[in-house]
Amino acid sequence: MSIAFTVFGKPAQMGSKKAFFRPGMKRAVIVDDNSAKRKQWSGAFADKAAETMGGAELMHEPIEVHLDFFFARPASHFGSGKNAGRLKDSAPGMHCQTPDIDKLVRAALDSMTGTVYRDDKQVVNLAATRNWTQEQERCEVSVKRI
Repeated sequence: MSIAFTVFGKPAQMGSKKAFFRPGMKRAVIVDDNSAKRKQWSGAFADKAAETMGGAELMHEPIEVHLDFFFARPASHFGSGKNAGRLKDSAPGMHCQTPDIDKLVRAALDSMTGTVYRDDKQVVNLAATRNWTQEQERCEVSVKRI
């Protein structure tokens, strides 16, 4: 079995957890740095995954996941005046800035846990890209049983 779907919207990364001790406490205080945007993105991701699964049984075997994240190019990548809408020669070809690809992947994999597969530890092969687009921001997803 394999599935493929697209989640539209600006991909959001998984936040970090930070632990610290307060004087007199025996246990660490853990702060979750996940934003409302990430929670909204993860919800939309999980909803689209569930819709695509259509009530099918969760995958229980090893799986392969491909994630292609697309981000809108900023206005600074384009010319102005008569060159408006044309990409500058100096515009970067690859998206190598925040958000970090590993945090994007974590958010995506966590969003599919319990919807597409039982646990993200089943992922044995993973490919992810971070790209610029002049179209709608999105994440294109492919999950395949191995």
